[in-house]
Amino acid sequence: MEPVAQLQTINLQALKRGCADEVSKLLGAAEQDGTFYLDLTDEVPLDRVTDEINRLSRSLFGMSEKEKMRFDVDNLGLYKLNGYKPVGRNVGGLPGQRDGFESYAVSTHPTQHRPNELKTELVVAQFRPELAEFQSICLDLAQVLFESLSVACGLPKESSFQACHSTPALNLVRLLRYPGALALDNPHFSIPQPAHADMGSLTFLCTDAPGLQIQPAGSSEWLHVLPKRGQPVVNLGDAMKTLSNGRFESVLHRVVSVPGGGALGAQDRYSFAYLLRPEPSTPMAPLPGLGFVGKEEKPVRTCEEWVCMKFRALRA
Repeated sequence: MEPVAQLQTINLQALKRGCADEVSKLLGAAEQDGTFYLDLTDEVPLDRVTDEINRLSRSLFGMSEKEKMRFDVDNLGLYKLNGYKPVGRNVGGLPGQRDGFESYAVSTHPTQHRPNELKTELVVAQFRPELAEFQSICLDLAQVLFESLSVACGLPKESSFQACHSTPALNLVRLLRYPGALALDNPHFSIPQPAHADMGSLTFLCTDAPGLQIQPAGSSEWLHVLPKRGQPVVNLGDAMKTLSNGRFESVLHRVVSVPGGGALGAQDRYSFAYLLRPEPSTPMAPLPGLGFVGKEEKPVRTCEEWVCMKFRALRA
């Protein structure tokens, strides 16, 4: 196995107290790694919600392909906020290859269907309270992180990171399944999710299975990120790198098969994440105070335009 990443662990309780050392540690993690563990001990009990959302994943992905494809994510909106993505929809890591995972997106504003139309929506409806609780937890966590990073960067409230994330219009929960059989049948699927950086601002990733790797900036080495119960991995994405004028890293990561038949060997790997993006109208340019001066030389995309552009590249 490749070496293990030695990520910073950021303590939520210390951040909420405004502990200067913890804020400094968070800033360092954002600038150097673009990812960290968030220690929620005695602050946010995630275990029950995590177990329930894992149950939802197994129920959804256990349905027939025909049933899942009735809620095809690419047919339900430009921003891919609701619906199912099958294995092979995205560009893979090798020429002519596609990805090796399936996913299901659930947004803040679910698409409305009559209950008897789609079995998938019936299943999701059963877990709406847990999904809403998970979203609420992540929004609260993000607020603390954004405020701490804004303070560390000396940003005023009106042009802070939290100011451009005040509504969750483009946010979603994404459920993921990596079929273990594919890793056994096809060597390409030893890397079922190729190297990429998230398009949004923050990603809260929950999983109890190994397989996630990161590649630190300036390095060619891949490092394993081991799962920790009750400590989600938080990734910074391209949006935060843009808003910070490149001060923060957008971590490059992938999912790989783990030798020995576990996790992605003979077994399926499940994970889920909450993805935060800036408000739809947010200009995707450095925030004032972080390098934006005068007029841009070329038109600046809004966040909703940015998301559409990123998905066009992903689906190419």
